[in-house]
Amino acid sequence: RNNYLSEKSNHKPVSPYSLAKSISFDIAKIYRSMFGINVSCGILFNHESILRDNSYVIKKISYSVNEILKNSKKKIKLGNINISRDWGWAPEYVQIIWKILNNNKKMQDYMIATGKTTSLKKVLDLFFRQHGLNWKKFIVVDQKFKRHNDIIKNRANISLIKKELHIFPKIKIEQIVEKFTKKELF
Repeated sequence: RNNYLSEKSNHKPVSPYSLAKSISFDIAKIYRSMFGINVSCGILFNHESILRDNSYVIKKISYSVNEILKNSKKKIKLGNINISRDWGWAPEYVQIIWKILNNNKKMQDYMIATGKTTSLKKVLDLFFRQHGLNWKKFIVVDQKFKRHNDIIKNRANISLIKKELHIFPKIKIEQIVEKFTKKELF
């Protein structure tokens, strides 16, 4: 399934996690319209941080490449490597959330994403190429890591946040990979 999503897109939750987010989003809209509560929702696409657990794919790749370089690991087991995501930098997203909450305009909902979709294969290439390695020699696709309802490609339409608030993430996936390689927090 491919998704090009905006603030007005219909929600189609496929997991308990996405269902909870969808319900929270709807509750915020109801409270804003019925009770005049000053609330905005940020719809955050994948936001990466070195503080994440190693089970998240970007962190898992970063950690595993380091283990390969130390010769303590030979292969990385991943699920579907044919996915594409809009990957952004979590600390930058937090700054955007702060700007949304402190703007002088009316509260509304915004997509927080880069607006750029990158394949997992490109991410693998970026991590391994930094060390002169070919990722194809180290990746094993393991069925147990595949998600039943996985979205193949997601894309965010960030035109509203750019138009209304003149803000959007500037850190690209190449810079995120560099930050993971250098272990930068912010």
